[in-house]
Amino acid sequence: MRRDEDCGRLFWASGDGDVREGDVGDEYVRLRLREEGEGVFVMSFGEGGVDGHGVREMYETCVRLLGEDCRKLLVDFSGLEHVSSGAMGMLVMIRRKCLSVGAQLHVVVDESSVMESFELMKLPAIFGVFGDVKGALDGFK
Repeated sequence: MRRDEDCGRLFWASGDGDVREGDVGDEYVRLRLREEGEGVFVMSFGEGGVDGHGVREMYETCVRLLGEDCRKLLVDFSGLEHVSSGAMGMLVMIRRKCLSVGAQLHVVVDESSVMESFELMKLPAIFGVFGDVKGALDGFK
C-alpha cells in the first residue's frame, strides 16, 4: 500500500482481500479503511451488520495492515445493528496479532444491543471499547 503524509485518505477492501485506495462506490465493498495519521487506521463497515464475508475481510485486512506499519487500529462498529459472534471472536484473534507486533486495538460500539453482546462475551475487559470514534482515537497512547 502506498503511503504518504496525507491523513484521512480512504481505502477499501474488496471481496478478494486486496486493500486499495480510492473510491468506495464498488458493489463488493463491505469494509472501509481510513488513515487517520502515521500508523493509525480506522476500519468501518457498511450498513446493517458484519456477516461471514465481512469477518474474513476484516481479518485479512488487519493482518495485512499489521504486517506493514499500522500501530494503532480502530475497528468501528458504529451504526451496525448486528455484529456476528464470528466477528467478535475474530476481534480476539486480531487483538493477539496486535499484541505480537506491538500495536493497539480499540473498538467503537454505539448500539446498545451490540454492546450487550460484547458485555456478555466480556470483550470490554479484553480491549478498549468506546462509544464514539473521537473517544477511541483520543484513547490511543
